[in-house]
Amino acid sequence: KIPSQSLAESAPPPCQLSFLTMGYDVAGKCCVVTGGGSGIGAALCRQFAQSGAAKVAVVDMNLAAAQAVADSLPAGVGLALAANCGSEMDLRRVIVEVEFKAAPIDVWAANAGIPMNGGAESPNEEWDRIWKVNVMQIVFTARHMV
Repeated sequence: KIPSQSLAESAPPPCQLSFLTMGYDVAGKCCVVTGGGSGIGAALCRQFAQSGAAKVAVVDMNLAAAQAVADSLPAGVGLALAANCGSEMDLRRVIVEVEFKAAPIDVWAANAGIPMNGGAESPNEEWDRIWKVNVMQIVFTARHMV
């Protein structure tokens, strides 16, 4: 039997970034988003602010982009910081700066990521650059937040 509804009518609503429905309430929390200057990172920043975060640190290599996102958040919520997420010391500085200027960090969204320039033939330096940003930023952050 063919259902009377079309697929479009029976489809679930579009996915929304909602941390409240995932069981974690960010209201009053201090959140950090790497790669927050654009794309998914910017959307995360806006969702955290909309969900009541007290502070959202927008971290990006491009300080102007991070500042634009921070400025789009409610007054006093956004904090823009420039950092290379492939650098352990840059991430350490972000942690110290956020905790000094805002509050202890409750949420860290390691969202920054970069594409590879080439494939398997790429030089080791390219693989190292990708590995540091896309994988090691989590290790670097954990070392200094735990």
